[in-house]
Amino acid sequence: MKKLLISFSGFVFVVLIIFTSTKTVSASTQDFIINNFDAQYKITNQDKQGKLEVTEKIDLTFSDFNNGIFRAIPNKYKNQSLEITNILVSSPTGASSEYSTLYQNDNTVLKIGNANKTVTGKQSYIIKYVVNNVITFYNNHDEFYWNINGNQWEQTFEKVSVSLQLPKELELSLDKPICFTGVIGSKFSDCTIRYNKDTATINASINKPLLSYGNLSTVIGFNKNYFTPISKKEKILKMVYFAAEAFSMPLVLGSLAFSRWRKQGRDPKGRGVIVPQYDVPKNLLPAEVGAIVNFKVGQKDITATIIDLAVKKYIKIIEETVDRKILKDKTIYKFELLNEDVSLLNNYESTFLTGLFLNTLSKGAVVELKDLQTKLYVSVNAVKIFINKKLVTDGYFRSDPSKSGILLWVIVGFSIIGMFTLSAFIGPGFVTGLVLSIPIVAAFALAMPARTALGVDAKEYALGLKMYLEVAEKDRIKALQSPNAPLAINAHEPVRTVELFEKLLPYAIVFGVEKQWANEFKDIYKQAPEWYSGNINTFNAIYLANTLSGTLGTSMNMAFSAPSSSGSSGFSGGGGFSGGGG
Repeated sequence: MKKLLISFSGFVFVVLIIFTSTKTVSASTQDFIINNFDAQYKITNQDKQGKLEVTEKIDLTFSDFNNGIFRAIPNKYKNQSLEITNILVSSPTGASSEYSTLYQNDNTVLKIGNANKTVTGKQSYIIKYVVNNVITFYNNHDEFYWNINGNQWEQTFEKVSVSLQLPKELELSLDKPICFTGVIGSKFSDCTIRYNKDTATINASINKPLLSYGNLSTVIGFNKNYFTPISKKEKILKMVYFAAEAFSMPLVLGSLAFSRWRKQGRDPKGRGVIVPQYDVPKNLLPAEVGAIVNFKVGQKDITATIIDLAVKKYIKIIEETVDRKILKDKTIYKFELLNEDVSLLNNYESTFLTGLFLNTLSKGAVVELKDLQTKLYVSVNAVKIFINKKLVTDGYFRSDPSKSGILLWVIVGFSIIGMFTLSAFIGPGFVTGLVLSIPIVAAFALAMPARTALGVDAKEYALGLKMYLEVAEKDRIKALQSPNAPLAINAHEPVRTVELFEKLLPYAIVFGVEKQWANEFKDIYKQAPEWYSGNINTFNAIYLANTLSGTLGTSMNMAFSAPSSSGSSGFSGGGGFSGGGG
């Protein structure tokens, strides 16, 4: 337990250091050959299942400017979990030897180099590490069967050699050790291996260069009883310790996330009964209603804002058909500014209106919707910030929904960084714990936005308005006639007029029920409204709703979105990735 607590404390401490000091790594293509891969091994029974101390010297020649190399060490050996510790990296030639670690394909991958520094020509890297649990146990002998240089290098190896220092009291069970060369599964033995009994040293080297994915492997058998296979009791203890490490992270981080959500991320209890409402929520504009219901300002909320400004006679929506002769006719949309006095609008409405007309409010100005693409998103983002702040200030949200889970997202970030950079220090148990913790904490982070009691009342009222907007006439009459139906509770439905349709249309857009709402008013228009100019012959409420959810809605969503960007990633290391050892 003491070891568990020390490991956990060490993880938290190192995460803080890494979080504040880690640099982003980038690199170029790695074109190089390996001139010499020399490994020095020392094997002992300090670990009962075999402790291997490794020093690898990699001499190579870069033919281009590069950032460094990858070196991968396996985490498993013949279904046995290896314990990799004491990793050190240096470079006699002055190449950058800083490194980070990550798990990939059951390997601990060392990413050696610096994105801000390049190297070329002849370079050397020295990698030291310790691996435990390297011996395989059979009935009549124990065995060390090891892949020296790894089998996933794309480069050629001009030389590969290994020197294995044995304890003098360790006796070989076979006449002599053997070696193999080539790709995985190869039976070739184009290598030389020698055993010096006086110095208890085994040396092996290849006889000719190894091509891509080629490796040198050695097989050495020992008499039994020098190494000891893990007992059932030890296996159980290891499993218990692994489970303690793995579940301590979700328990601690999950409890922290749950506690924060319980205190700050839950809505107060509302009435629990939704009744129909026939008027707009008091003091709340369409986009604000959408934010209260969904904890965010969405594309529909921005579209509703445009229609609301049109209904208020600030803008006119102009629909035009372009005759393209051969191709299908094209429909384009424009906005005309009808009223430049924004004194009666709130901050986010005036900000959006100004952005809609490209920062120039001049009565009669006309802007084509396609010209707003990649430009209007700045104003849209400002609108989202304004609305969130306003709803917090007015007492509908406990805190800004876009920031309420930030502490938990920081924990998620720490966990991801720790999972990829600290694996060699904290071990597979804690890494597994981090993997389990991330979705738990992320779920609570997503659930952190919370309303106040006023916000809950507003949400329930809004859902009551939605109930009214989406219920068809025949269903509404039926519901009104039933004393047990929810609509009978508030049966004073307003008279259907153009004014009522236009007043509630932006809210119907927010709820995504504009077509149902328009269907109830399909014959209400005798002529197109002042805020619309276009296809007068076919204009009606249904046509307007279909346009909003069709071509006009799609075009506006494109204008609301930020421009896409592209880029290239960093430490691309096509060549230096190996799967060495074991």
